[in-house]
Amino acid sequence: MRIPPAETDSDPVEVEGRNVLLMILDDLGLEQIAAYGMSDKVAPTPNIDALAAEGVMFRRAWSNPSCSPSRASMLTGRHGRRTGIGRWIYPIETTYPLPLDEVSIPEMLAYSEDSWTTSAVGKWHLSDRSAGRVDHPTDSGFDWFSGTLANVENFSGPNPGGTVDYYHHQIARDGELVWMDGYLTSETVDDAIDRVAAMPEPWFMWLAFNAPHLPIHAPPADLHSYDLTPESPGLDQYHAMVEALDTEIGRLLASIDPDELARTTIILVGDNGSSSYAIPAPFDPTRSKATTYEGGVNVPLVVTGPLVSQPGTESDALVHLVDVFATVAELAGVSMDEVADERTGEPVVVDSQSFVPYVREPSTPSEREFLYTEGFYDNGPGPYSEDQKAVRNDTHKVIQVIGVDTRFYEFVGYFDEGEPLVLDALTPEQTASLEDLTAEMDRRNAELVFDH
Repeated sequence: MRIPPAETDSDPVEVEGRNVLLMILDDLGLEQIAAYGMSDKVAPTPNIDALAAEGVMFRRAWSNPSCSPSRASMLTGRHGRRTGIGRWIYPIETTYPLPLDEVSIPEMLAYSEDSWTTSAVGKWHLSDRSAGRVDHPTDSGFDWFSGTLANVENFSGPNPGGTVDYYHHQIARDGELVWMDGYLTSETVDDAIDRVAAMPEPWFMWLAFNAPHLPIHAPPADLHSYDLTPESPGLDQYHAMVEALDTEIGRLLASIDPDELARTTIILVGDNGSSSYAIPAPFDPTRSKATTYEGGVNVPLVVTGPLVSQPGTESDALVHLVDVFATVAELAGVSMDEVADERTGEPVVVDSQSFVPYVREPSTPSEREFLYTEGFYDNGPGPYSEDQKAVRNDTHKVIQVIGVDTRFYEFVGYFDEGEPLVLDALTPEQTASLEDLTAEMDRRNAELVFDH
């Protein structure tokens, strides 16, 4: 539901880049993207690499360990312990969807002095099988939605025939579930192209690709450069999926009028790290998606558009996908103090901080001293049968897993935690860092409380 703008005497904030295209990649870690320079075992991604060359690339951006919590964090600007979304939602059961009384990005945009148009295209994965699940995106504030309610293989009702995959799948459109037989990544871009053409400026698009999430498959041959056969290794097919995704991103960007594109801030993110089967050597496949190791939560984040003053630069700031909410708010000239929680009438409590300062000046020191992430199960208020949390600072990291002793790591570079440090053999500097991280974890444990 949209929340009416609050009365305010503040002057509007003039910000460039008022259109916002948020592109979410599914199960694509930063080790898979050539621009990050972490591996030579990657698919060609010339369009994503071009965005990095034109924008600012973040090296220390965290997600949640899995998809639904990352999406909920971006959409609401709040960590999962507040919303109840700590693990992927299984949408063919009645479980726990993202609460509709959470203030979403499109509902926040109602506080802008401009009239924003909003669309959600592609994978949603924030609703379950309860009544109204098909309308969950529009009930969450979007003007329009078309896409899968979750992963490709998750569907409701009878299947009119064939294997459910990227070539035969169910989507929600105009409040109805329909079966489609085109290539899903291309269909998603077709819808995005149509919506960009239809939306008055300023607009916000939530464009969430299913790719390269399972099922592994061979994309249409004209979208990739791999010589695939039915016997081709799964990793070759995965890389072809990544290249096909990149090709279709290029088609989308080429379809937008150059002047309109010049007024658009593009935010490209991964929802979590790569799945274990796609992890190239020398990276550890046991430290991948669904874990709070860097391979599970350190994800691609590239921002380009008119706010970028130094194209092709990098930021070492500590940021989280939860920060997408405040970033879009700043682009829209919306102050967080104006956005009301409809349950209390008070300003909504968010964990989000805008990363616009780093886009404007990548060398800006990190406003955050610590980063926090979490994953838990079941979704909802708890107690949780599975629970993992991590906190990091510039040099060290603590991981807490229910039923497991706390582990303490020292970073080797920006991506590798190394092996756990022996707690009774720490240097004074390591001891001080551990004390700081433990205090931050205690603060988060006390502050992040389910409030529904």
